[in-house]
Amino acid sequence: MAQIAGVSPNHFVSLFTKATGLTPHQYVLRARIDSAKLYLEDEALSIAEVSRLAGFRTQEHFTKVFRKMVGVTPREFRSAI
Repeated sequence: MAQIAGVSPNHFVSLFTKATGLTPHQYVLRARIDSAKLYLEDEALSIAEVSRLAGFRTQEHFTKVFRKMVGVTPREFRSAI
């Protein structure tokens, strides 16, 4: 993305963070978690399927990131819907 913007990677991160309040990595994680929340509404999908659909390599990593960002596990989130 930095190359497309015509700036160095460090400068891109600085500009992106200033504009969004998040680093590019945090921004992507937030987008993945937001999509996972929508997928969790479909009880036909397992947590592992939701994890994969949201772009996480492992369910464990998905659960860790979800809990850190949302405050509950994906299963707890689904139960509260």
